[in-house]
Parts: sequence; C-alpha cells; structure tokens
Amino acid sequence: TVELHIPLEGVHKLLLAESPVCRPEYREQMVSAAFETFPGLEKLCLASTAHLALLASGRKTGMILECGDSVCHAVPLREFCIVPEGVMRLEMGGRDLTSYLQKLLAARHGWDSCETRRRSMFMRDCKERHCFVRLNPADGDLGVDEVTYEEEEPFSLAEERWRCLEALFDPSLVGVEGMGLPELLHSSISRCPVALQPELCTSIICVGGSTMHPGFQER
Repeated sequence: TVELHIPLEGVHKLLLAESPVCRPEYREQMVSAAFETFPGLEKLCLASTAHLALLASGRKTGMILECGDSVCHAVPLREFCIVPEGVMRLEMGGRDLTSYLQKLLAARHGWDSCETRRRSMFMRDCKERHCFVRLNPADGDLGVDEVTYEEEEPFSLAEERWRCLEALFDPSLVGVEGMGLPELLHSSISRCPVALQPELCTSIICVGGSTMHPGFQER
C-alpha cells in the first residue's frame, strides 16, 4: 500500500493468493490478519495460486507446475476444481537453487561458504540474470562463454550457469529426497482419472520464477 500510495483505510476489496494445499488454520490466520491490517476491508477473496494460474491461461482444465521460493507443486485441475489425489509436492524451490549456485561458485573461486543475506540476494540476482536450462546435460561441452559479473569484485560464470538448474531435475544435488520435475508431473498425471490424463498432458502451465529460465519449457 505504501508503494501504491494507498492508505490502509482505503483498501476495501482484497485478493489473497494461497498455497494449493493451504491448511485451514493458516487460512484462518490470513483472514484474521487481513481484517486487522485493513480497517476498511469489506470483501476478501482467497484463491490458490493454481486456480489463479489456470484462470490467467484462459483454461478450465489443466496441469499446473508451480516452482516457488521454497517448494514446488504439481496440481491438476478439472473444470476449475483441483483433483486432490493428483497433487504432488517437492520440498525444494528457488532458494535452494540460489544456495547451490553459491556453493558451485565457492568451489571454483575458493570463496568461504558463509551465506549472508547480502550474498544470498546477490547470488539470486546472478541466477536470474545468467542461468539457463541445458536441453541435454549429457552432451559434450557447449562452449559456454564465461560471464563476468561485477559487484564488489569481478568473478566469472561458466558451467555453473546450467549446472545450477539441474537440481530441478535431480533434487539430490541439493540434498533433497524426491523426484525431479518431469517425474513429479508424470506421477501427478498418472494419479488422475485415465480419461482426464490426455488433456492434462497437453495443457501443462508452468508458473514461478524458476520456470522462466531459458530452456526450461523445452527441457
């Protein structure tokens, strides 16, 4: 409200996005906090991020792959309703990729492994600007040019640019037990009714910052 130059009393209608598997007690806390924060609030709508993504795509049925800061979800929806048996969750997100990039760079440049808030924000910016998904990591050297990124001191990015995002396909790289995103999608769709599966396979919607890296959707 500060950035929009709107006083708290001036907010009368509010839309809050929630996790696809938000627990009832968390939802109650969100509602309570909203009415306490905005004295003039008259109407409040809670909607899952999966529903909002599907709505934005113009579809009623689809498969949502959401990669957030700390968790990834695969959420199938039919006629705008979540298919509960198909919801899958991976305890990994963009925050883990940022830490992994820092670890890769520290190993090559001899940095200390201390992770400060400033360093983490810097690495996150570096990841968003320079990292991409390699279509086939088993291929030979692609001859990726090193990128010099200047902050306090220059350093270079070489194979770290694509190795960082490999954790999305192999979570064990960041110490997380679970299947990679392709397997997560396959498992989610397989749990849905057979008649629904073909439509879900052709209506996959990727959501979240980690899905915006070059090469992600092609992979």
